[in-house]
Amino acid sequence: MILFMDAKILIPQEIVTFKESDKEKWYKELDKENPFENDYSIISSKIPFYNRQKTIDKAIKRRERYFREYCVINAYSAMFEKAYYTHSIQLFYAKKWLNQVPPNEPFQKELYDDLYNEKYFPSERLKAAQERKLKSDYLIQNSLKPKLPDVWLVDEYPNSLFIEVKRLRESFMKGQKEGLAIIKKYLGCDIRIARVCSENETHPRLKFEDIDITEIYNKI
Repeated sequence: MILFMDAKILIPQEIVTFKESDKEKWYKELDKENPFENDYSIISSKIPFYNRQKTIDKAIKRRERYFREYCVINAYSAMFEKAYYTHSIQLFYAKKWLNQVPPNEPFQKELYDDLYNEKYFPSERLKAAQERKLKSDYLIQNSLKPKLPDVWLVDEYPNSLFIEVKRLRESFMKGQKEGLAIIKKYLGCDIRIARVCSENETHPRLKFEDIDITEIYNKI
């Protein structure tokens, strides 16, 4: 990909607002012996089976985090074929995934199978993205480990969307911007930041500027 010198690579930031009644319903469901067993209206039907089960297991312990990701999936998933909680699986960059060794755990295999589906990513694109952890001088010299964003909204290539989910004023962790830059540059897919907040939070005047990752993009 050739860029003009003045071209900037920007990550859009958007606010996703939830209703307090939805959050209350989420928490009440998680208090049940078998959460969401009889209710598919909360966790989108576009989330694959094992990913859904793993999400429920993790949400019991990390309710707030997984509720924010639910809000984002709920806001965007209607436009896509599938929706994944990625659970920040770092196996995406591991040598065994790069060498196409399928994982044994069902929810990981489910994600693996779609990542290696040519419908969603050309194999050469996926390989180029995965290899950056091992080949990027920028990452190696700065001891940076790129992270997979929180949500993958799946569609025919190149229309997938990867989203990093944040609270309203939450900062970035080391490796998150690098992970987004790799997806943008090597997978050729869209990326964005979703800032999740309650309807009761005072945010109407808040405006989040696009995040400039041009320097990282060019170096990675």
